[in-house]
Amino acid sequence: MCPGTHAINVSSKPEAFQDVRRSLGLTQQEMQRLVGISVRTISDIETGRKSPTRENARRFCEIARLRRELAVIIVPEAVDKWLHTPNDYFDGASPLELIERGEADRIWKLVWRIQDGVPLL
Repeated sequence: MCPGTHAINVSSKPEAFQDVRRSLGLTQQEMQRLVGISVRTISDIETGRKSPTRENARRFCEIARLRRELAVIIVPEAVDKWLHTPNDYFDGASPLELIERGEADRIWKLVWRIQDGVPLL
């Protein structure tokens, strides 16, 4: 179960993983880099051939939570483009590159600042 993500139960809904990945405009290869799960495992989870491990489910939930929070401050249809686009706020890196480098906290900081109405100078 993913707390705060509309109670997505990844073990009983294999398509939930694919839905999140696709809604972010990610390929299985990009998802692999973000969550550290092999493409084969991602495919197996998405098709229901395999249930995610507890750690895989945790990583999936974090990506699902980020998607949900970004959709509050960005038009939901634009979230995937925003994630792929280099951003001056992140020194020219795309948000996906930050996640891949283990710097997702920088994205969360931006999300919280926007939600709190703090100017982004």
